[in-house]
Amino acid sequence: MQRSGTFKIFIKLLAFGCFVVYIALTNIYAILPPLLGLLFLAFCFYLKRGEYAQFLLVLLCLFWIEFEKNLGFSGLFFYFLLSYLLFYLPMLHFFSHVIWIKIFCVFMIYLGFGILYFLFLSSEAIDWKELLGLLSGYILIEGLLVWLYELKD
Repeated sequence: MQRSGTFKIFIKLLAFGCFVVYIALTNIYAILPPLLGLLFLAFCFYLKRGEYAQFLLVLLCLFWIEFEKNLGFSGLFFYFLLSYLLFYLPMLHFFSHVIWIKIFCVFMIYLGFGILYFLFLSSEAIDWKELLGLLSGYILIEGLLVWLYELKD
């Protein structure tokens, strides 16, 4: 089924609006990495397809985020790799609706990042209620971006 031109324009404008709000949210807290869920999905996509040039670009983005946010070197890479092997691949094997798996993976990546940050990099200066609110906003916006990307086809 083909979509009308107006519907495609609406989807593009909505995705752009979500992206603008998302970029504005990334500058509120210095610890929150931008586009973590989407980077995980790109990590899974390129690793599964064997496109290693694009996979290396995703790794460079991860290392840049770690450098910029003062996180441990290659911590995000190992977190993504373990999530891919232990979580993403088994879910694809057992469930058939890939769009919902991707949206759920965005949720799980941010939840895991929040737990790891709390366990290893916790600080007394962080208001956890506000941080959880921002994480939920990130999850909502990135889930909507994934849904819009899958809807455009």
